[in-house]
Amino acid sequence: TVHLAKDAASSPEGASDANVGAGHFRGALSRSARPRGIGGSGVGGGASPSSSAASDEKVRELEKANKKYLDSLHEEQRKTQDLQDLVEHLKKNKDDDGGGTSETTTDANLETSMEGVLREELLQSFTAQHDKIRQSGNDDLCSILPKPTPTTLSLWSHHLPHIFNASKHSADYQEYIFHDFTALLLHFMTPDRLQRSVKTLPLDWTPVERSLDVLHRRLKAMRAEADAYRKKNGLKPEDQLPNDALKRINDDKSLPRKLNILVMGGSVTMGVVCHINPVTSSTGKYSRRACAWPGRVATFLSYLFGGYELVHFHTLALGGTNTESGITMWDYSLLPDVPYPDIVINAYATNDMHYNSVQDAIAKNITLATSVFQLGQAFVRQVLTPKRGCGHAPPLLLYLDDYLGNEQNEVMATLISSQTINLMSGYYGIGSMSYGDAVRDIVYGDTEEWWFSSKWYEEGTYQRAVHPHMGMHISMVWVVAFYLMNLVTTYCSLPPSDPQSSSQQHQLHRRYHAGVEGKSLG
Repeated sequence: TVHLAKDAASSPEGASDANVGAGHFRGALSRSARPRGIGGSGVGGGASPSSSAASDEKVRELEKANKKYLDSLHEEQRKTQDLQDLVEHLKKNKDDDGGGTSETTTDANLETSMEGVLREELLQSFTAQHDKIRQSGNDDLCSILPKPTPTTLSLWSHHLPHIFNASKHSADYQEYIFHDFTALLLHFMTPDRLQRSVKTLPLDWTPVERSLDVLHRRLKAMRAEADAYRKKNGLKPEDQLPNDALKRINDDKSLPRKLNILVMGGSVTMGVVCHINPVTSSTGKYSRRACAWPGRVATFLSYLFGGYELVHFHTLALGGTNTESGITMWDYSLLPDVPYPDIVINAYATNDMHYNSVQDAIAKNITLATSVFQLGQAFVRQVLTPKRGCGHAPPLLLYLDDYLGNEQNEVMATLISSQTINLMSGYYGIGSMSYGDAVRDIVYGDTEEWWFSSKWYEEGTYQRAVHPHMGMHISMVWVVAFYLMNLVTTYCSLPPSDPQSSSQQHQLHRRYHAGVEGKSLG
């Protein structure tokens, strides 16, 4: 159709021929589509009145479809003619200038003008779709993002100062003694490195949609409370709330709930030796769980949302536990004071590769690779299968590969967990991220560095070490936050479903995506 429109628009004769051709096409289709027997022609000329009426109705439907295609063709012809007029206009301007403008400049002007036309059409299309969604009353968290939805890479790159300030530890908010250390880490953890940490995305985006709905409901309610406070106290819309007022809003139990994220891991997730850093040895308030990355991510996200607490990180981390322990804890609901999570992050990768896990595999007479795969698959099936009578849909399951230890002395052997996670993520359609893939070249390129991993050498002696230091936990904040932001921007970039097609279907799935969550009896 596009080629035909271009040919037709090249000359008045071409346009006429195109219309004639289209007319012949329409007549030919109408005649060929007319059932035999209408008008007494062909085999079975004596058709009954009822069959004739049905055939006439079918012909009318075909002619209606033809008219739709012809209208589309004419619209393409009009657009092509507009572009041709633009070319002629630019050429005329060149002639009026006495030919002083170079051909290169004219081509550049033409390219710029055509690019402007296409860009304007794209923006109008996105804006129209955005307005349509808002008018339908089904706007979601995506409505606060620019249109078209930017990539996480561009958002991150353009807001690095905010990223840096949001990376402060809550206990270091006033002094920021780790200012220079954090700046150097962020210098190494470039946006392209963070992009490498994104391994797989979920196949079914329904759990993502549910999670974003939880965030959106709470954010709207908190903004309404903040606006009411500003109005009552004579503040401008852009004025920040006093800390006590913001705290009251965050603590208000009557507001919609926070998004619950459960992080399950071992001693690394627990923050063992997180206090080790190149800045200070006075680390009483930065030890263990207070220093570990899950709590840091919660503070980071709150800062980015203007102080609103929208996410609650629940950490179930115990030293020496691995995925096998996680299976038991999930199966028997051994989750103390943790509500049913919207998102579950498996961060057992390091302990799945630990010496103790190696010995367990040997005792079972299987390889470590087989053991890691069997345990990982059992965990995935356990979490994604809804429990009978639970009343909750399965959470969004994400895998985090945080292993950069030296439990194995061969590079290929150290990648067993990473390869298993990639395999399961692709097969079961779950999301996964890898801190190891983001910084592996730094760690393996200099095995004596200890900012992004643990100390492999103690006083010159090589030793087995799996617990990374503070630098890893700060960097892990960016890996996890970048992945979560990537989920949001990817979901918001998916084509929206039509609100008029099916109200029930649209309510369940407001975006078109590859997988649609089905019911399971467990």
